[in-house]
Order: sequence, then structure tokens, then C-alpha cells
Amino acid sequence: MSLQDVEQFPLPDLSEPYRYEGIREKINELHARGLAAVLSWEMTIFEKSWRIRGLEDLLTDFVTQPALVECLLERVSGQTGLLAERYAALGVDLIQFGDDIASQQGMLMSLRHWRRYLKPRLARIIERVKRANPPTLVFYHSDGNVEAVVPELIEIGVDVLNPIQPECVDIPRLKQRFGKDLAFWGGIGVQSVMPFGLPQDVRNAVRKLMADAGEGGGLVIAPAHVIEKDIPWRNVEAFVQAARELGRY
Repeated sequence: MSLQDVEQFPLPDLSEPYRYEGIREKINELHARGLAAVLSWEMTIFEKSWRIRGLEDLLTDFVTQPALVECLLERVSGQTGLLAERYAALGVDLIQFGDDIASQQGMLMSLRHWRRYLKPRLARIIERVKRANPPTLVFYHSDGNVEAVVPELIEIGVDVLNPIQPECVDIPRLKQRFGKDLAFWGGIGVQSVMPFGLPQDVRNAVRKLMADAGEGGGLVIAPAHVIEKDIPWRNVEAFVQAARELGRY
């Protein structure tokens, strides 16, 4: 893929008014029912870009073709920023941004490259959201261990961090370090207790999560990812029951 290929790659026109017809009415309907309106959109810059370029190729380009990377990320983040700004202006309460930028051992890229390519673009997107509607909350999702960049996510305006995988992050440490500035969403392992535990193990995991991260508020108890087919229904029921009973401050 050449720089010209990136410049000419077809992307949809998200400025067209018809794309936003009826959204304000739907948001108002949710608010009338006492519910929050959420835009769930967890591929923001990096994941959209590597789906165009390929993961290994894009990570290689970070080093060998910076001009190509800058062009691709700029086009993708410009679209993301426009859509997020429009939804915020229409009154959405929370926007779920995110990119899987980490493995369970640490970042998929160097901090230098994250700071050069991804952080400033995410910061501009969040700025557009907050300018359009300051109360809109910014939720950021990345699987894996992202502790290295959490202070900078807070710096650029992230309000909620997800999914805080218990298999690879120290949840009490995250709460101690960042709990005054950040809410946490997730925390119940879908690689461990949910598929492989008994209902009592799930209940114990909810109790432990509350002890580790519930003090002072700012915790949404949830599975750390989607409920897959390997998770027994009895454990789903146990989670819901435990969260209702134990998940109160």
C-alpha cells in the first residue's frame, strides 16, 4: 500500500444529514424512560486503521512509513471525531471509544509511538465531544494491560476505563492510583471465573471486586468482555444476582 493508495482509499461521507435523522428523538425517548443514551463505538483510530492496512503492516509502518501512518490515522480520526461530535451535540450521555492497544503483558507498541500517532488524535476527538456537549462522558476500552498510559488517558479527558481485566491488571492498584480521576467498568473475568468457576465463585468475585474498587463509588460491575458460549447460564444468573445484592456502595 502506497501513500497515494491511502489518500484515495474510499471512506463514507459522515457529514450527510440523513445519517443523523431521528437520533435526537431516540435519545429523548430513552431520557423519558430514565435511561442513559450510549453510543457504543469501541474501534476509534487504531483498530479501524489496521483493518484497512493490516495489523502487522501498520505496526511496521509506525517505524518504516510514518507519512503513510499519519495520513491513514488522520483520515480515520477525522471521521471518528465528526461522528462523535454530532452525537454529543444531539445529547448522547456517554460515548464508548476504544482500541485494543495492549496485550495481557503490556502495550502492543512503544509508548513513543502511542504518544506520536494515537494520543494526540484521541485527544482531539475527545475535545470535539466535550466542546459539543460538556456533560457527555468519555468511556475508553482496551483489552489487556494499559496501566502505562492510564495517566495520559485521564489527561486527555477519559472519564471511564474498561474492561479492567482481572487476569492481567492489578485492580486494587488501579483504584488506588487513579480512582479519584477515573471510573472503572468491568472487572469480572471472562477468561477465568465466568466460564470455569461455580456460581459461588462468581459471587465471590463480585464481592472481591467491590472490596478492591468499590469504595468511594466510580465502579460499574460487569464482565470484562462479552458473554461467550462457553459461559454457563447459571454463572450469568449468579453474576446478576450478586451484582444486585452486593454491588451497592
